[in-house]
Amino acid sequence: MRLKFNIDERPYDKNTVIIIARIRGVLLGLIVDSVLDVISMTLEDIQDTPHFASEVGRDAVAGIGRTPKGLVIVLDADRLFSDDEINTIQGK
Repeated sequence: MRLKFNIDERPYDKNTVIIIARIRGVLLGLIVDSVLDVISMTLEDIQDTPHFASEVGRDAVAGIGRTPKGLVIVLDADRLFSDDEINTIQGK
């Protein structure tokens, strides 16, 4: 995901994990630096972010979620990759 978000690469380490996700019908492995927690949220826990400013790609941000431990950025997996990127991954 570092490459996707234009973040400098770094070597994989013991915390590096692969998140398996189905995005627009395509099963993908997303390499991330680490996973701190897996949580469940309701829609009421997620606030819209109309003025969210970040290099992360505003189109992929679904909102900001409130958890007992603080705030988290909630990504919309279906908007993480463009149609061209999905087609490239599928080899089309």
